[in-house]
Amino acid sequence: MIGRDDVPLAIVCLVVFVSLMGAGIVVPLFPFFGARVGASPAAITQLVAAFSLGQLISTPFWGWLSDRIGRRPVFLMSLTGAAFAYILLGTADSVGMLLFSRIVGGLASGIGAVAFAAAADLSRGEDRARAIGRVGAAAAFGFIVGPALGGLLAGSDPASADYLVIALVAGSLDLVAMALAWKLLPETHPVEARVGASRGIGADGLPRAVVTAAPLMKLLRDPLLWRMNLIGLLGAGGMAVLDSTFPLFANRALGLSPREIGLMFGAMAGTNALLQAVAVGPAMNRFGARTCLLASVSIYGAGCLVVAVSHTVPVLMAGMLVLAVGYALFTPPASQLVSNEVGPADRGAALGIFQGAGNIGRFLTPLVSGAMFTSFGMGSPFLGAAVLMVPALLLILGLSRYRGS
Repeated sequence: MIGRDDVPLAIVCLVVFVSLMGAGIVVPLFPFFGARVGASPAAITQLVAAFSLGQLISTPFWGWLSDRIGRRPVFLMSLTGAAFAYILLGTADSVGMLLFSRIVGGLASGIGAVAFAAAADLSRGEDRARAIGRVGAAAAFGFIVGPALGGLLAGSDPASADYLVIALVAGSLDLVAMALAWKLLPETHPVEARVGASRGIGADGLPRAVVTAAPLMKLLRDPLLWRMNLIGLLGAGGMAVLDSTFPLFANRALGLSPREIGLMFGAMAGTNALLQAVAVGPAMNRFGARTCLLASVSIYGAGCLVVAVSHTVPVLMAGMLVLAVGYALFTPPASQLVSNEVGPADRGAALGIFQGAGNIGRFLTPLVSGAMFTSFGMGSPFLGAAVLMVPALLLILGLSRYRGS
């Protein structure tokens, strides 16, 4: 039987799927965008960091804004900005222009925190794990189709690929997602639940008075949220090695083409999506979010070790499969722990801060992974990512002293 909130949740998932399909086209191919304008491996990973820097700045803001004006308008603004960033990416003819396009893309990237907040709005109790898992699965399914489509568009020869067409296809998908949100998505965060409803917010959703930073500071002082933000920083930092370094590793260490790399990313995302669709929610309900988070960082660390020592494609694929399992188990339980700690009025801000902490990790990792790649060996960034999982594991073990864990 279809519940009252199942249709809006399905629309959220559809919007996330289409948007992440566009992102998935570009992620495994971005090193080739960089090589086209003469960027070195170190510069390419720093360009990946620039995207995360934009996310670091914007994600807490998008979550905070969605608490005050609603989820739907923030979806629309974020998706429109992301489409514009892909146009900049496709027309970039220098490292400087590529840097600008990535910063703009990061600043526009607010759909993740808002989508999880919308899923939390539409669910209660044990259903929240299922709802958050569905959003995560939608993102993962987008990353099945996106990399495969990107690989087909790029072909087997990086020099002959039409990068403008690739970027425009990615941007068009964000515009499609924006149109879907505009036409089909209802507002999941009603006026009476918003922080600004009693603070002079007009009917147009715009603030009539200055809002202080006190609510954000309160969230930052919460002991469980503080610990979760550190876990997000370390976990996302380790997982950023996939976007920033894996395409370089696969191409230079094993000679894989853009098409093969895109298909490999698609296969990894397929595993991720399948797990999030059918296994992560039930696992969270049976074993608890904390246990699933423990499993995530442990399995991901093991996968990094396998990839770091891989010298053949079958071993690399086995490592990627292990990484996919660890990756799938991270965001849904972490998001549930964060959303359970706060009320509806602060949920978007709390999830935005959590994702912002993760973006610090995604920003810092590429700054060093390119240098490690060239100076200490092509597998060294994955060894470094495995090391980051150790303090994350210790922090998760300490969650047992807090309520809701």
